[in-house]
Parts: sequence; structure tokens; C-alpha cells
Amino acid sequence: MRADSANLLRFLKKADQLVVPLYQRRYSWGETELRQIWTDIERVADDDHTEHFIGSIVQIGGGASATIHNPLQVIDGQQRLTTLSLLLLAFDRIAARRLSVDPGDADAARIAAEQIPLYY
Repeated sequence: MRADSANLLRFLKKADQLVVPLYQRRYSWGETELRQIWTDIERVADDDHTEHFIGSIVQIGGGASATIHNPLQVIDGQQRLTTLSLLLLAFDRIAARRLSVDPGDADAARIAAEQIPLYY
């Protein structure tokens, strides 16, 4: 086994599909865990740090050439990964809504609304 640090967004882009095996427990984060991750996000946003350890995510398969035919299997960290993925989706939807009602540059808003989901 080899441990590497990785950027979350690069990790999410690494494969077209992430799979949580059936033997893993169901999503069970409650208010305590959600408050803790939100506190971490706020702390990172308030600091000038560009990196923050969010915890470990253990995956197998895929490697550098992961595809939908060779998905990454998430063995550990699925609760954290699911929560952060849902937060990114919520941020994307909020940004798209705000950009679509902004009376400013319509072309820039359209381009941003199209690019946000592609990047994140």
C-alpha cells in the first residue's frame, strides 16, 4: 500500500466513476460530523492556506487511467467524499442561479455557468 497526498478536485476528476462497494456502511453522517466539516471549511476559507488535510480517502483500481470501465472503488472516506461532493454540487447550483439573474455581462455569466460544472 502506498499513501499519497492529493488535491480533492484532481482526485474527483481522476475517474468518470467512483464506486462505493456494497459492503461499505450506508451514509450515516449526522449533525456533529457535518458541523465539523463545515467548521473546517470556514477555517480554511478564513486562512491564507492553500492546502488543508481533510482526512484520508482510500481507493483501489483505476490508477492514472481510470475510466467508466475501470472505476475507482472507494474503500474508506466515502462519508467525507459524499459530503464534499454534495457541497460542491450545491455551490455549483447556487452559483449558476446567481449568475443567471445577474444583470451584468450575459456572455460571461453563460460561460461561467457552463464551465463551473466542467471544472468541479
